[in-house]
Amino acid sequence: MARIIFSKYVIVNHGDNNVTVTIEHYDNSKYQAQDEQSAKIYSDDVCTMAPGAKISDYNKALNWDVDHVQVNGEAFSQSELENIEIHEDSVVKKFFIRQKYGLYR
Repeated sequence: MARIIFSKYVIVNHGDNNVTVTIEHYDNSKYQAQDEQSAKIYSDDVCTMAPGAKISDYNKALNWDVDHVQVNGEAFSQSELENIEIHEDSVVKKFFIRQKYGLYR
C-alpha cells in the first residue's frame, strides 16, 4: 500500500473570540503517547488567532512531510485538512516523516 503524503492544511477560527493555538511537531516514526518529548523535532509554536483568522500550510519543517494532523486529540484525514475548524484554545499535533534522500523544498 502506498503512503499518501500531504503538507497542505488550513486551520480556521470559527469561534466568536480569540483562541490560542499551540502547534507541536513530531517525528511520526518515534512518537509514543507516553513519551511525546523524545519525538519532538522542533519547539512548540503558540499563535493567537482572532475570529475568522486562518493558519495556512504552516510548515517550518522543510525536510519533512506531514504524515497526519491531530487537533485536541481528533485525527483529521487528508480530505479534511483544507478546513480544520476550531472554536476554542487548541493543540495541533503535526506528525512528520523525513523526506527520502534529504530532499529540500
